[in-house]
Amino acid sequence: MIAMISVAHLAHAQVLGANPLTITFSPQYPAPYQTVTVTPGSTIVDLASASVTISVDGKVIYQGTGSGSASFTAGGPGSTNTVTVAIASSQGNFQSTAVVRASSVALIVEPESTTHPFYEGASQIAIQGGVRLIAMADLRASSGGSSIDPKSLVYNWRIGDQNLQGDSGIGKSSIEILGPAQYRSENVSVTVSTQDGSITGSASTPVVPVDPTILFYEDGPLTGPKFDAAVGNTYSLRGDEASFRAVAYSFPSVPAIAWTVGGQPSASEPVITLRPTGTGAGSAVVSASASFGNGYIGASYQSTIEFGQSNSHSIFGL
Repeated sequence: MIAMISVAHLAHAQVLGANPLTITFSPQYPAPYQTVTVTPGSTIVDLASASVTISVDGKVIYQGTGSGSASFTAGGPGSTNTVTVAIASSQGNFQSTAVVRASSVALIVEPESTTHPFYEGASQIAIQGGVRLIAMADLRASSGGSSIDPKSLVYNWRIGDQNLQGDSGIGKSSIEILGPAQYRSENVSVTVSTQDGSITGSASTPVVPVDPTILFYEDGPLTGPKFDAAVGNTYSLRGDEASFRAVAYSFPSVPAIAWTVGGQPSASEPVITLRPTGTGAGSAVVSASASFGNGYIGASYQSTIEFGQSNSHSIFGL
Protein backbone atom coordinates (compact mmCIF):
# COMPACT_ATOMS: atom_id res chain seq x y z
CA MET A 1 0.00 0.00 0.00
CA ILE A 2 1.29 3.44 -0.89
CA ALA A 3 0.31 6.06 1.62
CA MET A 4 -0.94 9.48 0.81
CA ILE A 5 0.97 12.11 2.60
CA SER A 6 -0.33 15.39 3.78
CA VAL A 7 2.20 17.80 5.38
CA ALA A 8 1.52 20.67 7.82
CA HIS A 9 4.14 22.91 9.41
CA LEU A 10 4.37 24.29 12.90
CA ALA A 11 6.16 26.54 15.36
CA HIS A 12 6.13 27.55 19.01
CA ALA A 13 5.59 31.18 19.92
CA GLN A 14 5.48 32.68 23.39
CA VAL A 15 4.67 36.33 24.13
CA LEU A 16 6.88 37.71 26.87
CA GLY A 17 5.17 40.09 29.27
CA ALA A 18 1.52 41.10 29.54
CA ASN A 19 0.55 44.28 27.71
CA PRO A 20 -2.16 45.43 25.28
CA LEU A 21 0.01 44.68 22.23
CA THR A 22 -0.35 41.32 20.46
CA ILE A 23 1.55 39.65 17.63
CA THR A 24 -0.06 37.39 15.02
CA PHE A 25 1.91 35.06 12.74
CA SER A 26 0.83 33.67 9.38
CA PRO A 27 1.23 30.80 9.03
CA GLN A 28 0.80 30.25 12.72
CA TYR A 29 3.29 27.40 12.64
CA PRO A 30 5.96 28.16 10.03
CA ALA A 31 8.17 25.52 8.47
CA PRO A 32 11.95 25.86 8.27
CA TYR A 33 12.85 28.57 5.75
CA GLN A 34 9.21 29.46 5.16
CA THR A 35 8.03 33.05 4.73
CA VAL A 36 6.26 34.29 7.86
CA THR A 37 4.01 37.34 8.01
CA VAL A 38 3.95 39.35 11.26
CA THR A 39 0.94 41.50 12.10
CA PRO A 40 0.69 43.61 15.29
CA GLY A 41 -2.67 44.11 16.96
CA SER A 42 -4.32 45.71 19.97
CA THR A 43 -7.84 46.09 21.31
CA ILE A 44 -6.80 49.03 23.48
CA VAL A 45 -4.22 51.09 21.63
CA ASP A 46 -5.20 52.96 18.43
CA LEU A 47 -2.51 51.59 16.12
CA ALA A 48 -3.69 53.77 13.22
CA SER A 49 -2.20 56.80 14.97
CA ALA A 50 0.77 54.99 16.53
CA SER A 51 4.33 54.58 15.34
CA VAL A 52 5.02 50.85 14.83
CA THR A 53 8.40 49.11 14.54
CA ILE A 54 8.81 45.40 13.81
CA SER A 55 12.20 43.77 14.29
CA VAL A 56 13.43 40.21 13.77
CA ASP A 57 16.56 39.19 15.63
CA GLY A 58 17.34 42.86 16.18
CA LYS A 59 16.93 43.86 12.51
CA VAL A 60 14.12 46.29 11.68
CA ILE A 61 11.89 44.90 8.89
CA TYR A 62 9.02 47.40 9.20
CA GLN A 63 8.62 50.94 10.46
CA GLY A 64 5.47 52.95 9.96
CA THR A 65 1.99 53.57 11.30
CA GLY A 66 -1.05 51.38 11.75
CA SER A 67 -1.26 47.60 11.97
CA GLY A 68 0.70 47.00 8.79
CA SER A 69 2.29 43.59 8.38
CA ALA A 70 5.83 42.58 7.49
CA SER A 71 7.43 39.32 6.40
CA PHE A 72 10.62 37.43 7.16
CA THR A 73 12.06 33.99 6.43
CA ALA A 74 12.04 31.48 9.28
CA GLY A 75 15.28 29.78 10.26
CA GLY A 76 16.28 26.16 9.87
CA PRO A 77 14.84 23.20 11.80
CA GLY A 78 14.89 23.85 15.54
CA SER A 79 16.16 27.40 15.17
CA THR A 80 14.41 30.39 16.71
CA ASN A 81 13.63 33.89 15.50
CA THR A 82 12.95 36.61 18.06
CA VAL A 83 10.25 38.97 16.82
CA THR A 84 9.79 42.31 18.59
CA VAL A 85 6.97 44.78 17.98
CA ALA A 86 7.25 48.23 19.57
CA ILE A 87 4.72 51.05 19.39
CA ALA A 88 4.78 54.63 20.44
CA SER A 89 1.38 56.30 20.87
CA SER A 90 -0.43 58.97 22.80
CA GLN A 91 -1.60 56.19 25.10
CA GLY A 92 1.95 55.19 25.92
CA ASN A 93 4.83 53.11 24.62
CA PHE A 94 4.50 49.33 24.50
CA GLN A 95 6.60 46.40 23.34
CA SER A 96 5.95 42.68 22.84
CA THR A 97 8.40 39.95 21.98
CA ALA A 98 7.65 36.48 20.60
CA VAL A 99 10.01 33.61 19.94
CA VAL A 100 9.22 31.51 16.85
CA ARG A 101 10.68 28.02 16.58
CA ALA A 102 10.48 26.38 13.15
CA SER A 103 9.45 22.73 13.20
CA SER A 104 7.35 20.38 11.11
CA VAL A 105 4.88 17.54 11.42
CA ALA A 106 3.76 15.27 8.59
CA LEU A 107 0.51 13.35 8.71
CA ILE A 108 0.64 10.10 6.76
CA VAL A 109 -2.78 8.81 5.74
CA GLU A 110 -3.13 5.07 5.12
CA PRO A 111 -6.63 4.13 3.92
CA GLU A 112 -7.83 0.57 4.39
CA SER A 113 -9.76 0.00 1.16
CA THR A 114 -9.98 -2.54 -1.63
CA THR A 115 -7.76 -2.72 -4.72
CA HIS A 116 -6.27 -5.60 -6.66
CA PRO A 117 -3.15 -7.25 -5.14
CA PHE A 118 -0.73 -5.74 -7.68
CA TYR A 119 -2.13 -2.22 -7.62
CA GLU A 120 0.71 0.32 -7.69
CA GLY A 121 -1.29 3.45 -6.96
CA ALA A 122 -2.36 4.93 -3.65
CA SER A 123 -5.40 3.42 -1.97
CA GLN A 124 -8.26 5.85 -1.61
CA ILE A 125 -10.34 6.54 1.47
CA ALA A 126 -13.49 4.40 1.37
CA ILE A 127 -16.92 5.46 2.54
CA GLN A 128 -17.02 4.48 6.23
CA GLY A 129 -13.78 2.54 5.74
CA GLY A 130 -10.88 2.29 8.13
CA VAL A 131 -8.17 4.96 8.00
CA ARG A 132 -4.84 4.91 9.84
CA LEU A 133 -3.08 8.24 10.46
CA ILE A 134 0.53 8.50 11.55
CA ALA A 135 2.11 11.71 12.86
CA MET A 136 5.77 12.16 11.94
CA ALA A 137 7.09 14.93 14.18
CA ASP A 138 10.39 16.76 13.78
CA LEU A 139 10.71 18.83 16.95
CA ARG A 140 14.16 20.11 17.89
CA ALA A 141 15.34 22.00 20.94
CA SER A 142 17.97 23.95 19.02
CA SER A 143 19.26 24.73 15.57
CA GLY A 144 21.37 21.89 14.32
CA GLY A 145 20.18 19.66 17.13
CA SER A 146 18.76 16.22 16.60
CA SER A 147 15.04 15.49 16.50
CA ILE A 148 13.47 14.78 19.86
CA ASP A 149 12.60 11.11 20.29
CA PRO A 150 9.02 10.83 18.96
CA LYS A 151 8.24 8.16 21.56
CA SER A 152 8.73 10.75 24.30
CA LEU A 153 6.39 13.34 22.76
CA VAL A 154 2.77 13.93 23.73
CA TYR A 155 0.22 13.52 20.94
CA ASN A 156 -3.24 15.04 21.26
CA TRP A 157 -5.64 13.95 18.49
CA ARG A 158 -8.89 15.60 17.40
CA ILE A 159 -11.59 14.98 14.82
CA GLY A 160 -13.15 18.36 14.16
CA ASP A 161 -13.88 19.77 17.62
CA GLN A 162 -13.89 16.37 19.29
CA ASN A 163 -10.93 15.47 21.50
CA LEU A 164 -9.86 11.84 21.13
CA GLN A 165 -8.67 11.41 24.69
CA GLY A 166 -8.42 7.64 24.49
CA ASP A 167 -6.15 7.87 21.44
CA SER A 168 -3.97 10.65 22.86
CA GLY A 169 -0.96 10.46 25.13
CA ILE A 170 2.80 9.99 25.27
CA GLY A 171 4.13 8.16 22.23
CA LYS A 172 0.68 7.73 20.66
CA SER A 173 1.79 8.85 17.22
CA SER A 174 -0.91 7.00 15.27
CA ILE A 175 -4.66 6.49 15.36
CA GLU A 176 -7.19 4.41 13.48
CA ILE A 177 -10.55 5.97 12.67
CA LEU A 178 -13.61 5.18 10.59
CA GLY A 179 -13.96 7.30 7.47
CA PRO A 180 -17.00 9.56 7.10
CA ALA A 181 -20.20 8.74 5.24
CA GLN A 182 -20.70 9.54 1.58
CA TYR A 183 -20.55 13.25 0.63
CA ARG A 184 -19.11 14.14 4.04
CA SER A 185 -15.62 14.90 5.29
CA GLU A 186 -13.76 15.12 8.57
CA ASN A 187 -10.77 17.20 9.60
CA VAL A 188 -8.25 15.27 11.68
CA SER A 189 -5.62 17.23 13.61
CA VAL A 190 -2.85 16.43 16.03
CA THR A 191 -0.94 18.63 18.46
CA VAL A 192 2.52 17.36 19.32
CA SER A 193 4.53 18.69 22.25
CA THR A 194 7.32 17.87 24.63
CA GLN A 195 6.15 16.66 28.03
CA ASP A 196 7.00 20.00 29.64
CA GLY A 197 5.15 21.88 26.88
CA SER A 198 8.18 23.96 25.95
CA ILE A 199 8.04 22.92 22.28
CA THR A 200 4.71 22.42 20.57
CA GLY A 201 3.45 21.92 17.05
CA SER A 202 0.43 20.67 15.17
CA ALA A 203 -0.76 19.37 11.83
CA SER A 204 -4.11 18.60 10.24
CA THR A 205 -5.55 16.97 7.16
CA PRO A 206 -9.02 16.49 5.68
CA VAL A 207 -10.34 12.93 5.48
CA VAL A 208 -12.58 12.76 2.40
CA PRO A 209 -13.97 9.47 1.05
CA VAL A 210 -14.24 8.75 -2.67
CA ASP A 211 -17.00 6.97 -4.53
CA PRO A 212 -16.28 3.27 -5.04
CA THR A 213 -15.76 1.87 -8.53
CA ILE A 214 -15.59 -1.55 -10.17
CA LEU A 215 -13.76 -2.56 -13.35
CA PHE A 216 -13.07 -5.89 -14.99
CA TYR A 217 -9.99 -7.22 -16.71
CA GLU A 218 -9.23 -9.98 -19.16
CA ASP A 219 -8.07 -13.03 -17.21
CA GLY A 220 -5.99 -15.39 -19.34
CA PRO A 221 -5.40 -19.04 -18.39
CA LEU A 222 -1.64 -18.62 -18.80
CA THR A 223 -1.07 -14.89 -18.27
CA GLY A 224 -3.51 -14.36 -15.42
CA PRO A 225 -5.35 -11.03 -15.02
CA LYS A 226 -4.14 -8.25 -17.31
CA PHE A 227 -4.27 -5.48 -14.75
CA ASP A 228 -2.40 -3.04 -16.98
CA ALA A 229 -5.60 -2.17 -18.89
CA ALA A 230 -9.25 -2.61 -17.93
CA VAL A 231 -11.78 -3.88 -20.46
CA GLY A 232 -13.18 -0.90 -22.34
CA ASN A 233 -16.72 -0.06 -23.42
CA THR A 234 -16.40 -2.67 -26.15
CA TYR A 235 -14.38 -5.87 -26.31
CA SER A 236 -13.84 -8.20 -29.28
CA LEU A 237 -13.82 -11.80 -28.16
CA ARG A 238 -11.12 -13.83 -29.88
CA GLY A 239 -11.33 -17.59 -29.78
CA ASP A 240 -13.96 -19.83 -28.24
CA GLU A 241 -14.12 -18.20 -24.81
CA ALA A 242 -12.77 -15.44 -22.60
CA SER A 243 -12.60 -14.95 -18.84
CA PHE A 244 -12.89 -11.66 -17.00
CA ARG A 245 -12.05 -10.73 -13.42
CA ALA A 246 -13.97 -8.02 -11.56
CA VAL A 247 -12.00 -5.75 -9.23
CA ALA A 248 -13.71 -3.44 -6.74
CA TYR A 249 -11.87 -0.25 -5.80
CA SER A 250 -12.32 1.93 -2.71
CA PHE A 251 -14.75 -0.29 -0.82
CA PRO A 252 -14.30 -0.57 2.97
CA SER A 253 -14.07 -4.35 2.62
CA VAL A 254 -14.49 -7.02 -0.06
CA PRO A 255 -17.97 -6.49 -1.56
CA ALA A 256 -20.41 -8.96 -3.08
CA ILE A 257 -19.98 -9.34 -6.85
CA ALA A 258 -22.82 -9.97 -9.31
CA TRP A 259 -22.55 -10.46 -13.09
CA THR A 260 -25.24 -10.09 -15.71
CA VAL A 261 -25.00 -11.15 -19.37
CA GLY A 262 -27.53 -9.63 -21.74
CA GLY A 263 -29.49 -8.38 -18.77
CA GLN A 264 -29.78 -11.82 -17.19
CA PRO A 265 -28.14 -12.71 -13.86
CA SER A 266 -25.07 -14.89 -14.25
CA ALA A 267 -22.09 -15.57 -11.98
CA SER A 268 -21.55 -14.25 -8.44
CA GLU A 269 -17.81 -14.95 -8.30
CA PRO A 270 -15.01 -12.48 -9.14
CA VAL A 271 -14.27 -14.33 -12.41
CA ILE A 272 -16.71 -15.05 -15.23
CA THR A 273 -16.07 -17.09 -18.39
CA LEU A 274 -17.97 -16.21 -21.57
CA ARG A 275 -18.58 -18.64 -24.46
CA PRO A 276 -20.53 -17.89 -27.63
CA THR A 277 -23.21 -20.39 -28.64
CA GLY A 278 -24.11 -21.40 -32.16
CA THR A 279 -22.55 -19.80 -35.23
CA GLY A 280 -22.36 -16.31 -36.65
CA ALA A 281 -21.63 -12.98 -35.02
CA GLY A 282 -23.26 -10.95 -32.33
CA SER A 283 -22.79 -8.97 -29.14
CA ALA A 284 -23.97 -8.94 -25.56
CA VAL A 285 -23.75 -6.40 -22.76
CA VAL A 286 -21.83 -7.81 -19.83
CA SER A 287 -22.11 -5.99 -16.50
CA ALA A 288 -20.39 -6.41 -13.14
CA SER A 289 -21.71 -4.82 -9.96
CA ALA A 290 -20.35 -4.67 -6.43
CA SER A 291 -22.32 -3.98 -3.27
CA PHE A 292 -21.44 -3.62 0.40
CA GLY A 293 -23.42 -2.95 3.54
CA ASN A 294 -26.81 -4.17 2.31
CA GLY A 295 -26.32 -2.29 -0.95
CA TYR A 296 -25.68 1.05 0.77
CA ILE A 297 -22.29 1.24 -0.95
CA GLY A 298 -22.17 0.05 -4.54
CA ALA A 299 -20.80 0.47 -8.05
CA SER A 300 -21.23 -1.11 -11.47
CA TYR A 301 -19.48 -1.30 -14.84
CA GLN A 302 -20.45 -2.74 -18.21
CA SER A 303 -18.94 -3.54 -21.59
CA THR A 304 -20.34 -4.74 -24.92
CA ILE A 305 -18.69 -8.03 -25.86
CA GLU A 306 -18.57 -8.63 -29.61
CA PHE A 307 -18.02 -12.11 -31.08
CA GLY A 308 -18.21 -14.04 -34.35
CA GLN A 309 -18.01 -12.87 -37.96
CA SER A 310 -21.50 -12.01 -39.17
CA ASN A 311 -25.13 -11.65 -38.02
CA SER A 312 -26.14 -11.88 -34.39
CA HIS A 313 -26.18 -14.85 -32.13
CA SER A 314 -26.04 -15.32 -28.35
CA ILE A 315 -23.45 -15.56 -25.58
CA PHE A 316 -23.63 -17.03 -22.13
CA GLY A 317 -21.54 -16.81 -19.00
CA LEU A 318 -20.18 -19.47 -16.71
